[in-house]
Formats: sequence, structure tokens, C-alpha cells
Amino acid sequence: ALPFEDYVKNEDSQRVHTPPIVGEKWRINFSRVQWRVKRLAHGIYAKDKSYHDPDNWVWQPMGVVNMHLPERWGYVEFAQENKKPSKDLVDWTVRQALSAVYNAQVTYAKLYGGFTMSLKALQSQAGLPRWVREGTCTNDVPVIKLHIEYGFIVTISDHKRSITGEIRGDRLLTVKTKYREFPSTDIQ
Repeated sequence: ALPFEDYVKNEDSQRVHTPPIVGEKWRINFSRVQWRVKRLAHGIYAKDKSYHDPDNWVWQPMGVVNMHLPERWGYVEFAQENKKPSKDLVDWTVRQALSAVYNAQVTYAKLYGGFTMSLKALQSQAGLPRWVREGTCTNDVPVIKLHIEYGFIVTISDHKRSITGEIRGDRLLTVKTKYREFPSTDIQ
């Protein structure tokens, strides 16, 4: 049994239930870090120094080796036994695009000492994917506003799916659909 209460102690109890209810989706990740070892003698092992980095295993590809990026974790959907999962997450592309702009802003700030409102600069100098800058998957381009308290706020809308998302410089990611509004269910 998993200690669900421990996983969600900082979450809003209106959004996350313990135990989870059928249909609820949580972002979560499982990771294993394994260093390669050499057998020395008599059952004694030591880290193999010819390998500088460990092998990192995750159940959902993240694109980077950094477990502290919950916006890149996979989703677990809680379901009844022998039932098909619900349809794909309709807000997935908005969440991915917002996370990409956030990551580009952090990279840009490290390089230039501050944030920018320019998607072109984020693409050419900080690795923002072209599909995000052009709004290819979300049907709208991101809007960036610089903000005194949070550094920046990025908004992306997908009008075809009635979804609007926002991410702030403190990494709070919020998504609104025409049915409900909720902060990201990224459990850290």
C-alpha cells in the first residue's frame, strides 16, 4: 500500500483525494539512480571510476536528468480494475508549451541576467522550441508579461479546446478549461 497522505500533504484537498478517486490523474515519477561498479575481490564492490555519471532510470522519459522538474513527470490515472483509461489529457500540449517557455526564460536569465518578452530571443538564445514560438500545437502563441513579484507570467490559450494555461516565474502552472480551473497536480 502506498502512503497517499504523505504524497499530497501540500496539496489542496478539494483537488486531490486520499485515497485517489477513479478518474483522478496525478503527476508522479519513479526514478532509480545506479552507479556502475567493479567487483574487486571476495564480494567487495567499488564504483567504476571509468563511468563519470550514473545510469538514471525513469518510467516516463523526461528529456533531461533532473527529477526536480515535476512538469516533465508522467501522469498516473487511477481507474477501476479492467477499465480502459480516459481519453488523453486535453491540456497536455498547453502544459508542455508553458514548461518550455519557463525553461527557456530560466536559461535566458542565466545568460543575460534577466527575463525577456521576446519569443524570438528565447528561441534563438535559450532553446525555446519553434513549435512553441509559432503556436503550432496550441493554436496560439505564448504571451509573456514581465512581472515585479514573479519575474514573468506566460499565458497560452488553445481556443479550439477551450484551454488557457499560465506559468509564473515561481513555476506555478495553472490551467483553466471551460469546465474547471485547477493548479497543476504536479506532486513533488
